Amino acid sequence: MRTVILNIFLLIFFFALGKFTCKSQSVVTDCDGISYRTIKIGNQLWMAENLNTIHYANGERINSFCYDDDTTFCAKYGRLYNWDALKVGASSQYSICPPNWHVSTDEDWYIMLEFVGGLNNAGSVLRRGEYANFNLQCGGNYQTELDIFSFIDRNTYFWTSTEFSSTAAWMRMTGANMKNVNRSTAPKEYAFSIRCVKDL
Repeated sequence: MRTVILNIFLLIFFFALGKFTCKSQSVVTDCDGISYRTIKIGNQLWMAENLNTIHYANGERINSFCYDDDTTFCAKYGRLYNWDALKVGASSQYSICPPNWHVSTDEDWYIMLEFVGGLNNAGSVLRRGEYANFNLQCGGNYQTELDIFSFIDRNTYFWTSTEFSSTAAWMRMTGANMKNVNRSTAPKEYAFSIRCVKDL
């Protein structure tokens, strides 16, 4: 009898824990049939995993990279993309995100990070706080001109679709032990991770 009561208590406890901590709402599937968990943050719906697609909506192959050219890293962290792979401003047939989703903009990141408490603490909140299901994956980066992969399991770098200049674009970066999320620019030839956001 005591065992039955304990089991019922544990079921209620874990149900309540899942109910109040799990922010993932659904999944979204890209044109390659890859599904991604999603997370609602404020009024935005974000992918809770790094993009891993290899084809545009029209079936054309996207230039992308697996860390150290090892496909096991793609399976775990998603792919790394040069900024030009985003095809910003191109027709929808060159969309890199699932239908009705878009590559996160600089403004998307600003809104989301402000909602979770601002840049100075967002890294902690998205890693161990209320929105940990955002699932910051430290997939590192790739400097294509130097053919150097770096910072796997240490830092995560996300492109935004917002251009800074003809050679650079806005990005976000945080590390496995960083409280903050940095906003900066980077050369477009660098390859970073991508998160998509549902169109409003």
